[in-house]
Amino acid sequence: MASAVRRAGQQQVDKLSEQELRPQFVEELKTLISQVYKNARPKRLYNQNLNGSSTCLRPLLTACTSYVEGLTAAGPRQKFS
Repeated sequence: MASAVRRAGQQQVDKLSEQELRPQFVEELKTLISQVYKNARPKRLYNQNLNGSSTCLRPLLTACTSYVEGLTAAGPRQKFS
């Protein structure tokens, strides 16, 4: 029973405050996050780093939007027997 309660708690760890977590866990998590930011390379598209304001995404987004709008305007596909 105790292991089931522990597992249920682990599934909701993101909802706990830092004070509710074990200090060792918090310290190890901070170390992990630091390592990720230090060593991870940014994703790139058209030789530009991707972030929330990447201008290289605008043409791709425009093309996708036009494609979806074209499909929507064409209406439902007909089935041929």
